Amino acid sequence: LTALATAGVKYNATMESYLANLTTLLGGNEQEAQKLLDTLKEMANTTPYEATDLIKSTQTMMTFGLEAKDSYNYLQMLGDISLGSAEKLSSLTLAFSQIASSGRATMEDINQMVEQGFNPLTIIA
Repeated sequence: LTALATAGVKYNATMESYLANLTTLLGGNEQEAQKLLDTLKEMANTTPYEATDLIKSTQTMMTFGLEAKDSYNYLQMLGDISLGSAEKLSSLTLAFSQIASSGRATMEDINQMVEQGFNPLTIIA
């Protein structure tokens, strides 16, 4: 029972930390950050990913300048490509964010995606 209570407290502390991070990334808009956090939690219920995986990926995208409102669609796309692997999702999110922020894909970015099992050149071709 103590372990369960400890896990609950730890989860709440983690979510508060994520809320604070998202609030900062959204320019101090706590209401919008809470809405985004709730959306990501809902997404976690319908995908093989944990809420923490989705939140971390969203934070990565936002750090690179992508809009929070677009992150849901990007996460769906990247989640489908990564086939349920949180590690692949993280790597693909980083490569995608680098490409989106620079406005072009370098061979290094493409290789990052290929290493995770997705070759964007086949889509481009």
